[in-house]
Amino acid sequence: MILLGLACSSKSGKTEGDGSAGSHETGKATDSGSTIDGGRRDVGGVAPSGLDGSAVRDTADVRDGRIDLGALDVVGTKDSAVDRAEAAKVSDAKDAAVDANPDLAPVGKGTCASPINISLGLNHADIVVKTGQATHLVDFPCASNGADVVLRFEVTTETPQLVYADTFGVAWNTALLFTDSCDTSAPPPGNDDLAACNDDACGTSQSQALAMLNLGFHYLIVSGVNDESGDVTVHFQHALLGTGPFTALPPGTGSVQGTTSGVDFAGQCQAVGPKNSYWWLSCPDYAGGPLLASTCGGADWDTVLSLQIPRTDDVECNDDDALCGILSTLNTNVPPGAGIQILAVGGSVGSSMGDYTLTYSLP
Repeated sequence: MILLGLACSSKSGKTEGDGSAGSHETGKATDSGSTIDGGRRDVGGVAPSGLDGSAVRDTADVRDGRIDLGALDVVGTKDSAVDRAEAAKVSDAKDAAVDANPDLAPVGKGTCASPINISLGLNHADIVVKTGQATHLVDFPCASNGADVVLRFEVTTETPQLVYADTFGVAWNTALLFTDSCDTSAPPPGNDDLAACNDDACGTSQSQALAMLNLGFHYLIVSGVNDESGDVTVHFQHALLGTGPFTALPPGTGSVQGTTSGVDFAGQCQAVGPKNSYWWLSCPDYAGGPLLASTCGGADWDTVLSLQIPRTDDVECNDDDALCGILSTLNTNVPPGAGIQILAVGGSVGSSMGDYTLTYSLP
C-alpha cells in the first residue's frame, strides 16, 4: 500500500524600492476554510480486513485540516444489495473528501500506469510513500536500486521550473530519479550539470535530486539501494526560472556578469522584463544567515532582484534602491534547512534589459 500526505503553506513578499534592503510580507494559506494541522495532510491507505467477503464499511473523516480515509472493514453477506449500497457510500465519501480539498493530490498505486500525482499549485509538499510492498520498475543510472514508487507532476508554465526532492530524515539507503519517461532510466535532457539521479547526498545515505524541466508531464521515482525499502517522506520543492541562462552561484562572496535579453513570462515581483537565474543548494545542516545581493554600479537599466525559497514559500524582492536609483539591492536572511534557493536578475519593464554585474554574499 502507498500512503500519501501533502504538507504545504504559502506566503509571498514584495518591496518596492524604498531605499532599504528587501523586505517581505507573509501569510498562511488555508484549504477550503480549514486550518492545516501541523502543515500535513494524510491520506490513509485503503486496507481490507475480514475474510467473509461481505459488505464494506468506510469513513472519510475531515478534522483540523486533516483527511483520514479509514481502512475498509468487511462484514455481512457477500454480493447482497446492502453490500453494493454500502460500497457506493464508501466511494462517495472518498470523492467528497478529496473534492472538498482540491489541493490534495490524488492517490495512485505508485506505478508507471498509476502514478501518485503531485500538484504544482503549491511551492513545496511532503509526500509519504511506502516502498516495502512495491516492485522494481526502472534501473537507475546512479545506483543499484530495488523497489520503486512512481510520482508524477505536470509543468504548465511557459518558463522552466527547477524541481527538487530529498529523503532526509529516513533511516535507510534511498535513491531518487527525475525522468521524463517512466520506462527509461535516462534523466531529462539538458540537465547534465544537475543531479537528476542521486543516491547519497550531504554525507548521508539519503538522497537529494534536482532538475530543470519544461512544459509537460515528468516523473519522480523513489527507490532504495541494494534492495533496502521502507516508509519515506519525500520533500518536494519547485520554483520558476527566467527564460535566460540558469547558473549555479558559487558560495561565499563574489560577483558574476551577465546579459538579459528576450521575453520573460514569469513576472515575479511584478518584474516583466527578461531575467537570468542563479541557484544554490543547501543540506540539512545548512545554518542559513544574511544574504546581500546588488546591481548597484553594475548596470545602466532598471533592474529588479528576486529571491525564491520554496521550502518556506518566501519570495523577497527589491526594485529601486534609494542609493542607486533604478538599480537594486537585496539584504535579507536565508532560513536554515535543505532545499533550493533561486536569485534572479530581471528588468522592471519589458524593455529593461542589458549587461549587468551582480555582486553577492551568500550565507
